[in-house]
Parts: sequence; structure tokens; C-alpha cells
Amino acid sequence: MLLIKYITLLCVFCFTTAVFATCKNDILVCYGKLNPKDITGYKYVIIESEHYSKDDVNLMKQHNEIVLCYISLGEVNVQANYYPALKNFVTDKNEIWNSYYLNLSSLETKEALRCIISEKLEKGFDGLFLDNIDNYSTYGKQSDQREDLVLFLTELRTLYPSLFFIQNSGLQLLDETHELINALAFESVASDYSFKTNTYAIRENLAYNKYINTLKAHRKSYKLPIILIEYAGDYKLYKRIESRVKHTKWSYFIGKIDLQTINNYSKN
Repeated sequence: MLLIKYITLLCVFCFTTAVFATCKNDILVCYGKLNPKDITGYKYVIIESEHYSKDDVNLMKQHNEIVLCYISLGEVNVQANYYPALKNFVTDKNEIWNSYYLNLSSLETKEALRCIISEKLEKGFDGLFLDNIDNYSTYGKQSDQREDLVLFLTELRTLYPSLFFIQNSGLQLLDETHELINALAFESVASDYSFKTNTYAIRENLAYNKYINTLKAHRKSYKLPIILIEYAGDYKLYKRIESRVKHTKWSYFIGKIDLQTINNYSKN
């Protein structure tokens, strides 16, 4: 009996050490270039398509459940390879991300987005990670284009009925979008990154609990899987965030704010 207990404890220790060392959860979000051979065992993989070939995507699909490519429906970054196709259809600049807001009420914008999305999906992705949807909420920069966003999402669903769509944020729009998407992602529920000071922190309990309760209510109403994307600058904060989100049983990812690498947090 003592030997069995010892072996069991040893196995638990080894497993725990491995998890701490790699910080690998069941979702990967990375917009930098990675080796496709290193991306294995995830439920969701969210990547920037320009870094990968069709063969790369096929390889990742063999070793992961759902492989999605990133697309923003609200902004375009000046470093994006498709920026030239959209630069004539933008409005104000988002200084934080060095990007420009799209004019989705423009027919030219929507046509350009259709072409960009089609080109991305030709590589064989399982679907799309739809970013900046919250821009179209009441207090968002593009709140006046809310109807345009919903119409464009409806069109995407009609064009690609079998693909997997994850909507990032935009809780206000769920009444209109929940039947058009397959899952909901939400950022910084347990964490709280400050762009003014460039510092990582834990979110205050009151705000954290409010977010969790709101997401639970939406999960119950719309029956959509919830995905949490959190940000930590070091191992200590990573563990605090992880202890918060694990009890939700939702898929989660914890990384650095720029989402350019897979982060292996060190205890030191």
C-alpha cells in the first residue's frame, strides 16, 4: 500500500512539474510565427495565417482539434500584410495597437474583407477568430456601424456554414450574433493589464466576480462555450490567474500582452 501511494505521489509530482514548466492549457493564442511541429494537443489554436502555408495548417489540424485564423472586423494593423487592401477604407487611428478603425458601412471595405478572409481560409483553417467585435458596442468607436457588423457576420455564416467562428468580446451584440458563432472569447477577466503603465496585475475581486457572473449568465442563455484569454508578466501572476480561472471549467489561455510567443513562465 505504501509503495502504491509513493508511486501515485511521484506521478502527480511529475505531472505537476511538467504543467508548471510549460504552462500549456487547452488553447493557444499566438500571432507570431511558431514551428507548426511544436503546436500539438490543443483544443483551440488561434494564429495569424500569414506565417503559415497550407501544409503547415494541415499539419496543425492533424495534431489539434480546431485550428483558426485571426481576423479583425473592426481594425487593421499597419503591419498586417493585407493593410494595403484596406488602408483606403479606414477612419481614426488606434494609437495603442498602431491600427486603424475600419469603415464597415462601406461596400468597398466589406468587399476587401471578403477577399482577405477567402484568401486566409484557402489554407484550410477550420474557421475564424473574429476580433474587435466590442468596437461595435454602445461605447465602442464604431457603435454607429453595429447593424453593418451584424449583417456582415450573417453574410460570413451564409458563405461558410460549416466553419467554426469565435467571437471575441462584444457581449452587447450576443442577442444578434449568438446564432452566427460557435464560441465566445473574453479577455482580461482575472487579469488587468494597464496600457498607460505597461504593467500586469490581478483584477480586483468585485470586478472579477461581476465578469464571471455575467459570462455565466450568457453561457446559460446562449449555450456557447466560453474561452478566457488572460495576461501575465511572470510566473507568480500566472499562478494567481490560473487558480482563479480553473474552477470555471472553461478553456483558457494565459500569455504576454503582445501574443507573439508561447510563454514558458519560470519560477525564478
